[in-house]
Amino acid sequence: MRLVMGKFATGVVVVTTVDKIGRPHFMTANSLTSVSLLPPLILISVGHERQSFKFLEETGRFGISILRSDQQAIALQSSQSEKNDCEDASVPYDLDSHSMPMISGCLGFLECLVENQHTYGDHSVFIGLVKKTKIYSGSPLLFFEGKWEEMAGD
Repeated sequence: MRLVMGKFATGVVVVTTVDKIGRPHFMTANSLTSVSLLPPLILISVGHERQSFKFLEETGRFGISILRSDQQAIALQSSQSEKNDCEDASVPYDLDSHSMPMISGCLGFLECLVENQHTYGDHSVFIGLVKKTKIYSGSPLLFFEGKWEEMAGD
């Protein structure tokens, strides 16, 4: 299945969560889906072995930063380890007006409350009610056949 799904190009996001004492944690994902516009709902899928899974369940909130094409290093770092927190200065994030960390320079940001959760196999699907949004300009980072890609220009 992994090989077939690799043929489906996706955008790349970083799911941001915080632990009980407010330290941020980052997890790269490509499983973001818009579920509804009214009310504004999105869906993410998180593996049970990820630290972010525990923090999503404990806090009931998360952020989604949509990455720009030049943010491959952030995507790679957040996909390799979940030891990233506020002491790791190499993941640039902002807390300006958000209660959830937002990756600095991202294309867009969604701040969400967990509306519902369902378990399927080794992952859980979280439905998030979008409470705040931010949008910026740029080109998206894409993931295709196990590699980071950029959109071809016209």
